[in-house]
Amino acid sequence: MEPQRLADRAIQPNIASSPQLLLKAPVEPFQLPNPAVRNIRFLHPGYPENENILLIFPALTLGATTMKQPRLTVGVDGVLTHPSYYFCIDGVPSFDHFRFPSNLPDSWSSNISAPIQRAAAGSISDRDRTCRITCSSLPNEVARIIPAPLEEWWERNSMFVHTARPWSGAFTNYPENAVLLRRDLRYIWDNHQFALVPKQGRWVVHILDNQTTDELQERYHNLETQPIMGVAREYLFARFALAILVQMSVFMKQESPQIDHAEGQDAAVKGLVHQGILRHVCSTK
Repeated sequence: MEPQRLADRAIQPNIASSPQLLLKAPVEPFQLPNPAVRNIRFLHPGYPENENILLIFPALTLGATTMKQPRLTVGVDGVLTHPSYYFCIDGVPSFDHFRFPSNLPDSWSSNISAPIQRAAAGSISDRDRTCRITCSSLPNEVARIIPAPLEEWWERNSMFVHTARPWSGAFTNYPENAVLLRRDLRYIWDNHQFALVPKQGRWVVHILDNQTTDELQERYHNLETQPIMGVAREYLFARFALAILVQMSVFMKQESPQIDHAEGQDAAVKGLVHQGILRHVCSTK
């Protein structure tokens, strides 16, 4: 064979052994909500039918059973399975705004609850580095646990005492009052569609809203978070209380024409019940 032809063959690429371009399949759409997932209603025992709904939550955790009994007792990680419950509390607070408790419930305390790692003071982005739910690097945003519009509530309840530098006067801008979240989750967080709560000694996402698809449920419900660092658990508890308070709006919108109150008094009564339920739910979650 001629020398030139041998040289041409030596530099000719071997097409058969070239790496192939691998394409990924398109993302599968999420399914419609599972018809087995129903809502659970909590009812006020002193109001008539269809005017007594206190809370409505999607029953996203299935598979457990509870016995029907006059007064139901469920553990911290227990599961409710009936479609509705009368929510009975012992007494109603006499104040018209939620006041932060002096002591956290046992399920949220540092001795029993999920751990929070210590972290040096600094920017939230440097501390967390990635989204505390998805571990995504970009695009992330700082999400306040107790939002800035609640600064008056913050001051009234002396929430600054739970920070490392309470004298700095930073209002809600303390690093202990923020986590890093991916931008889409930050939006959902601001809409109070989920909370970060302790379950079985770990911090997990708890979905509070039932959407048109099962995306939030499948992706995030009961998902363990990335390590929570440098955050005050008191603020996470208050955030859970805030999410519950937002869900309570259904009770305030119901009319009660047959209850003879002076103008505005029924709304005040409902406001007191609202706060009593809020305190009780948050202390027994």
